[in-house]
Amino acid sequence: MLGYSDDVESMTFKPDSSQRETELVQAISVATPPGMPAIDGLGRPMLPGYQLLEQLGEGRMSMVWKAQLIGGFRPVAIKVLRHELMDDSAVVRAFMSEGRMLAELEAENGEHPHIVPVLDAGTFGHHLCILMKYMRHGDLNRYLAERYPEGRIDDPLKFLDLAIQVTAGAAYLHDNGIIHRDIKPANVFVDRHGGRAVFRLGDLGM
Repeated sequence: MLGYSDDVESMTFKPDSSQRETELVQAISVATPPGMPAIDGLGRPMLPGYQLLEQLGEGRMSMVWKAQLIGGFRPVAIKVLRHELMDDSAVVRAFMSEGRMLAELEAENGEHPHIVPVLDAGTFGHHLCILMKYMRHGDLNRYLAERYPEGRIDDPLKFLDLAIQVTAGAAYLHDNGIIHRDIKPANVFVDRHGGRAVFRLGDLGM
């Protein structure tokens, strides 16, 4: 299971106006089909157009699911704000600001190799969601446990490579007005490119 932080205070960002905050929440709205409940019989969120495949993680304020479009083939990760928190305006602002800021940053500058791509954010049926690339190799905890079961990286060059990649992601966020205050193995995800491990920062706050 992928771990992540859900501390609202672990991410800071440039302040937005109240109008901008409203735009963030209303940026995308996928209509709820008539009669669709918020939660299914197994306690899972009902998201129009998506089939939930597996729960990847959860915290006090949100859950992360592996999902795919009904009839589609490519999985995504969907971070869903807990339904009971939808009336908490501060939580909603922080949650949606994280998703929309990263999605807009990627739309403007392209995908950064050391940030988990955020595809979009908005309202899906009864729920607020952030859609992200599904990181099928898991997080840094899993990577280290599989490759270094003794609990340490013996090769200093591999450790340096890991540190440089994570720092590059954090510096990119900082240069764009976002400070990630919860950098830890559970929030560093592993990708692959040409057989090489690529480390990406994710889960910026909730």
